[in-house]
Amino acid sequence: MTRQDYYPVAIPAQVLWLHHFANMLSQYIGRLAIDEPRMRDAIADALWLAYLLGPWRTEQRRFTLAATQSIEHAQTGTGSDPMGHVAYVEPPLPERVVPRPPGALKRLFKLIRTIKAVRNYDEGIGLQLGILPRKDTREHAVPTFKLRVASGMPHQRVIIRYSKHGHTGIFIQCQQDDGEWDKGTIATGSVFEDTRPLRVPGRPEIRRYRFCFWDEKAHGDWTDVVTVTVGP
Repeated sequence: MTRQDYYPVAIPAQVLWLHHFANMLSQYIGRLAIDEPRMRDAIADALWLAYLLGPWRTEQRRFTLAATQSIEHAQTGTGSDPMGHVAYVEPPLPERVVPRPPGALKRLFKLIRTIKAVRNYDEGIGLQLGILPRKDTREHAVPTFKLRVASGMPHQRVIIRYSKHGHTGIFIQCQQDDGEWDKGTIATGSVFEDTRPLRVPGRPEIRRYRFCFWDEKAHGDWTDVVTVTVGP
């Protein structure tokens, strides 16, 4: 499915967007030249997706963690309980939320294309509904960053200041001297410090870094590779 420039990448931000869109769209029933049943279906789609990406997904992840712990308990634990207590309780549907047919997000995007095509649509409506392109997605295809080498013990460290531009975090890969690119590191704040030891203690080494965005997984284009020298 083609990515939409108004729809957030990070899942928590998607939940907020879906709630906002559903609440604002209800105010435009009868004001836009679109059938009321279709508008109400879109509201139901948005609320259903917000529930799945929010409370339902949170409980699923909690249960997955508990199940993993139960397997570890069964393998190496003690006591009389065979595998520990694991119970999945599906979170109750909030008020106004009902299960919807598959394809809810596709239907929302299709409705938004229709909204933007009706005669009485303008940028003010787009701003209210949250369907204008987000500044960050228009201007930043990759993270922006600055590196500097700072003193440290027993060797220098690399300080990386970066901007996520609305994404959950960035994915950092590093190559030390002529070695392979490492498996990568996820950073979600605004500063990351590389304090890894030198490959050969006491000998300066070249480090190459590259970055891409991270939202549940690394994605998008890599930045240009930047090179620094780290010494003892």
